[in-house]
Amino acid sequence: MGIAFLAALLPCSHASSSRRSHHHGRDGDAAVRRPCTRSGEVHEASTTLDDVADSSRLDRNDRDTESFLFSTAATLFSLPNGEGERANFERNNGVEWYRRLRRNGVFFKRVRMSESSFDVLYNQVKPFMRYPGDGRVGHPPEIHPRIRLLLVLYWLAQGGSLLLTCNTADVSESTFNRVLREVLSAIECALPTPLFPSSVDGQSKVAVDFVNLLGCLFRKVTGALDGTLIPMRTHPARMKESYNCRKCFYALSLLAISDIRKRFLWTRLGLPGSIGDSRAFKDSRLYREHEFGTPVLHAGFSLLADGGFALETWLLKPYPRDQLNEKRRYFNYVLSSTRVIVENAFGVLKGRWRVLHDGISTDVETARQVRDVCVLLHNFLIERGDSWTDDVDVSDTDPDVSAEDMTSDGDYADALRLRDELCEALWAAYHC
Repeated sequence: MGIAFLAALLPCSHASSSRRSHHHGRDGDAAVRRPCTRSGEVHEASTTLDDVADSSRLDRNDRDTESFLFSTAATLFSLPNGEGERANFERNNGVEWYRRLRRNGVFFKRVRMSESSFDVLYNQVKPFMRYPGDGRVGHPPEIHPRIRLLLVLYWLAQGGSLLLTCNTADVSESTFNRVLREVLSAIECALPTPLFPSSVDGQSKVAVDFVNLLGCLFRKVTGALDGTLIPMRTHPARMKESYNCRKCFYALSLLAISDIRKRFLWTRLGLPGSIGDSRAFKDSRLYREHEFGTPVLHAGFSLLADGGFALETWLLKPYPRDQLNEKRRYFNYVLSSTRVIVENAFGVLKGRWRVLHDGISTDVETARQVRDVCVLLHNFLIERGDSWTDDVDVSDTDPDVSAEDMTSDGDYADALRLRDELCEALWAAYHC
C-alpha cells in the first residue's frame, strides 16, 4: 500500500525508464545514485525526483526495493528543497515556557500564586527533589527542579488533561508523569499537615476570631465542619461502585474543619465518593478519640455542621424542616451564616486549584495525592497572605437530607437540651 501511494505521488517517466533499462538491464538498484563515503569524505546525495520515479517501476515484491523507496522518500521530505540539515525535533523540556511564564502579570494568572510565594515554596521543596543528571549512562539529564515544580503547579491551577499541559510546556507525557509523582511526594514531605489545635489557648484563639472577624453569635466555636466531592475523570480500575457518588460520577471525598480564615484545621482524606459525610466523620480518628478516649474539644467548645451530620453535645446542626418555628428558624439562620465559612474555604480551594473542580485525570492513587497536596498548598498560601478571590460554588449539601442521630439516649437528650437552650438564648438576645 505504501509503494502504491509513493508511485502515485511521484509519477514515473516512461522515456527515462526505457533509457535506464537499456543501459542497466534489470538491475534497477543501479538506476539511483546513492551517497558514498571515501577516505573520510562525505559526498552529498544526488538523488532526484526523477530517480525515485524511475525506481518505482522495479519489482514491488522485492523487500530491498521497498525499503530503498521509503528511505529515499524520507530523505527527500526531511530536507527543505532537498538540501540543508535535518529538522531538530528535540524538546526543550519547558525552558522557553518557563521564561514566558516569568513575565510580569503572567505568573500569578497562570500559577495562582505570587512569585515570592513560589520562591519560598521552591526553597522548602527543593531538598526533597532529585537534581538533574550529567548526561552519562544511568544519569540522564533531567528538567531543572524549579521547572519541575512549576509544571505541576501549573497543571494543578489550570486543570484539564495532562497532555494539554505537556503540549503547552513542550514536555513529553512520560516525563511529566514521572515529574508529577516526584513533585507531589516532595510537597507532601515539605509542607506541614493540618493539625487541629489541642490546647485550650489554641481553641480559644479560633473561637475569638469567629466572634471578632465574623460576628458569630455562638461562643467558643472552634471550627465549621463539612465535606465536598472531588471529581475524577479517569475511571477507577477496581471497586468502581465505592467511588460512584450520589451525583452519579466517580469522585473522592474530602472532609474538613475550617477556621474563620478559611484555613483547614483538620482533614479526613483517602475516602471514596460513595461514603457520606456523617459516616466518614464517625469513622475518623478525631471522633473516636473524642468519644472513646481523651476529648479533643475542651469543655464548652463546639463545632458547627449542616444537617448531614448527627447531633452531638459538641457538634451543633440546624433543626429539621419539619420542626421549625420562628425561634428555630432564626437559630438555623445564625448557625448557617457562620457554618458557610467552610463552604467558602472549599470554594477557594477549588477555585485556585481548578484540577479539583474540573476533575483529576489520573489513577486513583495519584488523584488522592493530588487532593492532599492541594490542601497543603491552600494552607501554605493562606499563611503567607497570598489570597485568591475567584472561588467556585461547592454547595454539595442537599437541604432535604438530614443525618439520623445515632448517639446514645443520654447523650442525645443532652444534645437536644443544649441546642434548645442556645436557641432560646439567641432569640432573647435578638429581641433585646
